[in-house]
Amino acid sequence: AVAEGGSIPEAALAYTQQSSLVEKIATWLPVTLEQLEDVPSLRGLIDYRLSYMLQLKEEDQLLAGNGTAPNLQGFLTKTGILTQARGTDSIQDCMYKAISLIRNSGFAEPSAVVMHPADWQAVRLATTTTGEYLFGVTTEAGVERIWGKPVVITPAQTQGVALVGDFAMYSHISR
Repeated sequence: AVAEGGSIPEAALAYTQQSSLVEKIATWLPVTLEQLEDVPSLRGLIDYRLSYMLQLKEEDQLLAGNGTAPNLQGFLTKTGILTQARGTDSIQDCMYKAISLIRNSGFAEPSAVVMHPADWQAVRLATTTTGEYLFGVTTEAGVERIWGKPVVITPAQTQGVALVGDFAMYSHISR
């Protein structure tokens, strides 16, 4: 707090210089010019499939890359990350404990959760003892969320492991 007319204290941020090599994620499909000319929709199909394959490989690298070139350093293989064991907790309880751990020990506010589709299915299909879905009615579409945090659902995430993080503040992807 600063009294009116008082001096405003200076804040400071300390950064440590880090460097990382730029790595490439790529793929290709063998196709001839003749095939592309004979089937007009083939180019769109190939572009869509190649983009999807690259997206999944990028997600795999960002999550579990081992950091040895040409692999990226993934979130889950980085040393020093906080972990929350599930034990006998429900997925929902474990997620809240992970969020609290990041808030209390990591001094950050989680911005998203990354889950495997089968794990998210277990969350979405959880019901009360009288059969009502805990995560809303099945007729409503919307952003997938748990404890107010958006859920990124990807088969690149290891089943049985979720990643909770403050990705907005503490990560950056350059393409």
